[in-house]
This record gives sequence, structure tokens and C-alpha cells, in this order.
Amino acid sequence: MTSLRISDILARCWEDIVDYSAGGKCVHIITKKNRSEDIIPISEEALDLIGYSPDKRGMVFKGLQRCWTQTYMKGWIRSAGITKKITFQRITPEGIRSIGNAVEVMAHNEDLDAHKLAMTLRINSLNDK
Repeated sequence: MTSLRISDILARCWEDIVDYSAGGKCVHIITKKNRSEDIIPISEEALDLIGYSPDKRGMVFKGLQRCWTQTYMKGWIRSAGITKKITFQRITPEGIRSIGNAVEVMAHNEDLDAHKLAMTLRINSLNDK
């Protein structure tokens, strides 16, 4: 999941994964640090990876230790062949309105289909409100 701090990832519950108005699933979140609300689309691949089932309850990452993000996860990322630095970002609704279309165009031009789709879904969710 992008745009989340580790504290937000560790706090995720299965009940946070809800139907998305544009189709599929999303994670509805209120961040711990600044209490901002966000809707984050989640792909079928990600749902499979975390073992999602609509019947599950409780913590998604039960037992995950914060220190794993600095040790084990880095090893897993390297072993998966990912050499790019992984970071977390957040964009406000105002930011989406301001640069969302440009992000879609840039992602399309770079063949970053998942990034384009994520932004399209966010733009559509704002238009639905």
C-alpha cells in the first residue's frame, strides 16, 4: 500500500478493506499522525498477497514488527529483484485536483499502468463526492 506510514500499515484491519465505488476494493483509512482521511485503491494482486477474504476480521498484519521494515523487508525486496528505493508519499484531495491529470499523462507516457490507474481511481473518487 502506498501513501502510508508504517504506523498506519501496522494498524490496518481487514474491516478497512471495502468495496470501491469505481469497482474493486480499496482501503479506507484515517492516518494516525494527522488524522487525515484517504481512500487507497488496492489491486487484486495485493489482495491475493495479503490473503484477503471478506470473512476475515482483526489485524491484517498481526505480529508484524516495526523493525522488520528495516531488516527483513529490505531483504525480501532485494530477493524479489527490486533495486529501486521504496518510499511512501501522500497527496491531498487538493493535490489530486491540481496535478492528478498531469500524473495520469506522465504515468501513461512512462508505461506505468498501475500508477495511472491509481490516480484515475482517486480522481474518480473525488468526482463521485
